[in-house]
Amino acid sequence: MRNSREAQDPLPSLDAQVLVTFFFAGERPSQGVCGMLDGYLGGLFGEMAREGRVCGQLGEFVLAAGSSKLKAPWVLFAGAGARTEFFGQRCTGLVESVLEVCRRAALLRICLVLEQGGNQEAACVEALEAAQRAMPQATDVSIESIMPATQEPNK
Repeated sequence: MRNSREAQDPLPSLDAQVLVTFFFAGERPSQGVCGMLDGYLGGLFGEMAREGRVCGQLGEFVLAAGSSKLKAPWVLFAGAGARTEFFGQRCTGLVESVLEVCRRAALLRICLVLEQGGNQEAACVEALEAAQRAMPQATDVSIESIMPATQEPNK
């Protein structure tokens, strides 16, 4: 039986001020969650990647206004470096950085949107718990794991 999050695109209904996803060095951002979100942004992020303005370096952030098809008014792409080095301290540090960037932008309802499968969700849950202990500012953070669609959403 398929989870409802796999059966349909959940991105338009996610209720947050900002949707956050990670993009990795050496990977095409047109795939997975990045590609899905970029479809709602009219390809802006993919264009930036093709032009070499973003490359997935650790600590690289792109904040974009969401589209009218998304409930969230903002989308944050966070560079995570190499996928193979994402877990442990690097993941914790990146989640702390994401929370700090969002706090500075006064975005306090955050939804981390991750790809289903692999250990990304478990690592982020652990990192988020550690980050919230270290930075107890009032933020409302949720994590949503989704199965990326095989095609772009209808624009």
